[in-house]
Amino acid sequence: MSQPSLDRKHYREDSADSARHRDRPAPPPGELPNEGETQPFVSFTAAQLAVVGIAAVTMVAVHLLLTRTNLGKSMRAMSDNAPLARATGIDTRRVTSW
Repeated sequence: MSQPSLDRKHYREDSADSARHRDRPAPPPGELPNEGETQPFVSFTAAQLAVVGIAAVTMVAVHLLLTRTNLGKSMRAMSDNAPLARATGIDTRRVTSW
């Protein structure tokens, strides 16, 4: 493949733009933001971490509710087959009112 040719007008605009940037004075070394510090690849705020933590705790709590309690077992039975759940003695009014 061949290299794209540079348009002279475009080249001149780039040259003028870089000349403008060269005319700006560089900030003093002590005033550069975060000088000498390495930034983490990903950063989270305390609020974001709190939301993720609360969501994880809630997810585990709902899992335990649905798998370890009589109410959770009744809910799962009702969602699978409501007439069979009624026939096995599950109080469907209590489950659906909750």
